[in-house]
Amino acid sequence: MGNVGHAIFLTVIILALLGRTTADPTWKLIDGLLKFVSVGSKGVWGVNRNDDIFYRSGTLEDGEASGSGWVNIAGKLKQISSGHSVWGVNANDDIFIRQGLTASNPTGTSWLNVAGQLKQLDVSSTANQVWGVNTNDNIYRRTGITTDLPAGTNWEQVDGLLKFVSVGPAGVWGVNANDDIFYRTGTFGNEASAGSGWEHIEGKLKQISSGDNIVWGVNVNDDIFIREGISLRTPAGTGWKQIPGKLKQVETGLSGQQAWGVNSGDYIFQRTRLTATRPSDIFQLPTIDGYSVRVGDCPGNDIWVIYGDGITLQDCAERCTSHPDCVSFMFFDNKRCFPKSRTCEETSQDNPKNVFYDKIIDPLPSIDGFSARRGDCPGNDIWSIYGDGITLSDCAERCTSHADCVAFMFFDSKRCFPKTKTCKDTNKDNPKNVFYDKPFVVTERNVALNKMASQSSLFRSEYPAERAVDGNTGTVLYPRQECTHTGLEYEPWWKVDLGDTYVISHVTVINRGDCCGERLQNFMVRVGPFEDLRENTPCGDIYSETPSDGETIDVRCAEPISGRWVSVQLIGREDYLSLCEVQVFSGSDPKSVRLTDETSKRWRDDLRCGSEFPAPNATRGECDPDSCFPCCSQSGYCGNTPEHCDCADCVNYGTIYGVEKSPVWSGLSEEALLSVSWREDFRCGPGFSAPGAEVAECNPHSCNPCCSGSGWCGNTEDHCGCPDCVDYRSHGVPGIKWREDGRCGPEFPAPGADPGECDPISLFPCCSAAGECGGTAAHCKCEGCIDFRKSPGTGADLSREVPGFLLRVGDCPGNDIWSLYGDDITLDACAERCNSHADCVAFMFFDNRRCFPKTKTCKKMNKDNRKNVFYDKESATLLSVEGYTVRTGDCPGNDIWSIYGDEITLQDCAERCTSHADCVAFMFFDNRRCFPKTKTCEDTSKENPKNVFYDKKIELPPFVDGFSVRRGDCPGNDIWSIYGDGITLSDCAERCTSHADCVAFMFFDNKRCFPKTKTCKDTNKDNPKNVFYDKDIVSMTASSERGPEFTAQNSKLDWQETATAAGAWSAQPWLMFDLGRSKRVTSVVTQGRNYSPDWPGESHEEWVMSYSISYGDENGDKVWYAGDDGETVVFEGNTDRDSKVRHDFSDFSGPFTARFVKIHPRTWHGWVSMRAELDTDPYLDF
Repeated sequence: MGNVGHAIFLTVIILALLGRTTADPTWKLIDGLLKFVSVGSKGVWGVNRNDDIFYRSGTLEDGEASGSGWVNIAGKLKQISSGHSVWGVNANDDIFIRQGLTASNPTGTSWLNVAGQLKQLDVSSTANQVWGVNTNDNIYRRTGITTDLPAGTNWEQVDGLLKFVSVGPAGVWGVNANDDIFYRTGTFGNEASAGSGWEHIEGKLKQISSGDNIVWGVNVNDDIFIREGISLRTPAGTGWKQIPGKLKQVETGLSGQQAWGVNSGDYIFQRTRLTATRPSDIFQLPTIDGYSVRVGDCPGNDIWVIYGDGITLQDCAERCTSHPDCVSFMFFDNKRCFPKSRTCEETSQDNPKNVFYDKIIDPLPSIDGFSARRGDCPGNDIWSIYGDGITLSDCAERCTSHADCVAFMFFDSKRCFPKTKTCKDTNKDNPKNVFYDKPFVVTERNVALNKMASQSSLFRSEYPAERAVDGNTGTVLYPRQECTHTGLEYEPWWKVDLGDTYVISHVTVINRGDCCGERLQNFMVRVGPFEDLRENTPCGDIYSETPSDGETIDVRCAEPISGRWVSVQLIGREDYLSLCEVQVFSGSDPKSVRLTDETSKRWRDDLRCGSEFPAPNATRGECDPDSCFPCCSQSGYCGNTPEHCDCADCVNYGTIYGVEKSPVWSGLSEEALLSVSWREDFRCGPGFSAPGAEVAECNPHSCNPCCSGSGWCGNTEDHCGCPDCVDYRSHGVPGIKWREDGRCGPEFPAPGADPGECDPISLFPCCSAAGECGGTAAHCKCEGCIDFRKSPGTGADLSREVPGFLLRVGDCPGNDIWSLYGDDITLDACAERCNSHADCVAFMFFDNRRCFPKTKTCKKMNKDNRKNVFYDKESATLLSVEGYTVRTGDCPGNDIWSIYGDEITLQDCAERCTSHADCVAFMFFDNRRCFPKTKTCEDTSKENPKNVFYDKKIELPPFVDGFSVRRGDCPGNDIWSIYGDGITLSDCAERCTSHADCVAFMFFDNKRCFPKTKTCKDTNKDNPKNVFYDKDIVSMTASSERGPEFTAQNSKLDWQETATAAGAWSAQPWLMFDLGRSKRVTSVVTQGRNYSPDWPGESHEEWVMSYSISYGDENGDKVWYAGDDGETVVFEGNTDRDSKVRHDFSDFSGPFTARFVKIHPRTWHGWVSMRAELDTDPYLDF
């Protein structure tokens, strides 16, 4: 991730960096280092000191988001701007725009060079506007920007001279070389205007940012300001207000209340809000003795609810004061009084007339040997003691005398709860609860004494890094040589290797005493497992005060930090660093800490790690040292292979925390080692032999029991679940001999069996002749069928089968017709009970003692008791009905009618449905029930196998040019809803085509037409008469463009050249189609470059002679189109400018399905110039 990857990621608020007080709204420190940051509708982007480019993940179209990590983008830029698109300038002042930015690809695809040169530019998020200034401070704005042409067409010079310009909803603002501030009149709320002149604004700023009714800026001292009072009446605002903090560059977010910026040390900050007017500022809150007051309410926990027009505040307070359980009350407008038994940390402020009063509780009573705080840590009680006369000393004595008691909660001389655990934050709903923690006594020691130390540079050989850990606390550098001393440099550092892992609570720094104590200002202490100090966790805040000569400074970590390395570094300053002694205090023995509970967990459940993947209690996610995956790889994954544990940038947390796992073959004799069938380097499969196997396996009892298709042992889906994977845990285990997709037989091997089998104790225990697992006679009793229940050791005892029933082990609890108990119940008698009952579809039989005939079955058995045997009645052959497809089960609900009777025929039921206009399906049950329905469903409920479901066969809907068609609907987003008996499909399509916002429409049975502004990925298919038409919208991007006249949009088939637009896309190496959603691509058509005599250049003979194709759903790079031989197909291209060459994919290996398709030119005539079109199947979902 470039320099950003080595930046500090703090979880504490860095007050010193911004010079603010904790009462101000927070500036949140963001991980990374940047010299310039920009926020807009295309997310947060920035550049660092090396001109590397970064995008902040998770910030696209979300101006309030902080994001989740930095993504390095190819290229170099010195300044960047995010708005309706992303623009930037490089060190040569060349201008670029990012192409291919979409919701699914927020980082885009490529950079397009735009004609011109600028040193700085700014992009609006709310209009198609880009302004910039060049090296001579001349001002320019980009014209001709549209959705189809985001790069625009020309630069228009604007009068005036500015060194920095910004465009936004508040208009165009800028500063000149003298830091004078200017507003462009006529641009507030009208960004598309070039304005009419420059209005000078009082003040001085070196950089400025225009936002939503607000302008942000910083001056030469890095002070931060906002312009207030900006409105339609006063577009230039009314005055400047200083915002606490120090930044060298700031940019307003989408809301104007939020901003991003960087300081002089390139640290990145986000401000999520400005100080808003609180409801309590609207009117003066009345006070009352004995209570504190705030606006809002804490809903619930009311002792009483009192209503009336004459209730006074004094009356309400008196009600609370006189009740022993009342701790607060809400008072509303002399009409309502709510005394409460609890309070809350934050009130609900929906109604500013609600005023909340908290009873002022007496100071906490103290008791020797315990620290006191308000609230409770619920749970973990040793006992619960109630009574009116319980004293605090009695409760403390109970805890002190119990070996496991670490704390207790005491309530109002009535309740005492000694506890085995404490908690970090108490629940303070009831302020009468007081919590007492037994102090944890730790004997601390200085673990840095005489350890190995180093520093960033050496001023003289007499002042080495070891001077700070030699035990000498003297403070004279010269002539006693009692301190360290670096050279003059930016952010110098000193660090010590403790040699082992300790839990550090605080660090004492002793400053130089003979002079120059102020040089230690703005230092930070870090603790952690990494030699690179920037990867470690800050201990406390930056020390921003000016230290005195010889001062001893104790830095307390907010929470104890485990680590081996401790560092001291100056932040954001160039100076010398001199330390006379650094004492690192710990109360733990090496390797004693085991971070396993959730409150101190430093690793993630998704096995990601490193600086881009913070964990709950670590800014750099670690790996669980006690797990199978203790090592973090260079790419940020926890694992246990050499690529995770032994590479240059790998981190082995097992080593760091002293959890050394022995190899799985340790302790084996030399003779036993010769028979081991796995390898030490985790390789496996063909090409890798082991001491006891020609083809190496994986240890089935280790953390890596599976062999991947690429020959590595591991424990992920890529190792255990792929078609070529081998799970060695399954060898000889019947439970892993079947497949999840229900296929079986010689053509379908399972991880532990070839041929694949079927689960003998499942609903589908038999393999049919066609290779499918099931439970019908066609699976279990046909010629070529295999009934795996008859295999030994499966737990399915088939000593007595019952004709007409299929057997499984287990039970489907519930749905019993009767429950029969006895010592001599026979299996035949139980089966007869079920056969003789019309509603019985299955029965459970237990050990000749229990019989449970049932009205329903189930797919997944409860196998807690292996003596339970379940018998499913075999389903009869499903009867077909012309015009319908048939399946077992039901789609409950949506009945037109419910018809019951003893002699209802299937034909009668089908006729009922066929004759009803809204009927699309029906359920038929045993010649007794018929349910015609208005909707169907994708998966039927099969609890009752006598239910049979019939779906009406719907004809293929007609094709509409320019649209693809699928079954169903995307509810909502209707432009209009048109009803009628004579609406035609072509009328409905025309309505959509003629409306600028219409992207799709739903058409129903010549009766309904719904043009829509949005589509959806998956349609609702409950009603098969609904047909959905998506407008075919194809966008094209390219890896590069020859110039602004050769854009990817010029690649449309039959595109005609003009004086300003070339007759084709021209550049290399690829052109990409975005089909909007995944579609079946059937053919490709190409042309060369069209020619027009209006083109200012010479006549051109340019076309692509051959090309290849790649495609995918996330991008166009997943699969290369290959022939039947597996080789990438090279398609013949064009031989002239305008002839069309078509290739049908059915002539090769067949059509393919994808959203993104790339054409990769291989050979060409003249230049790579191409026009192209893809044909897609409009009936993708049919």
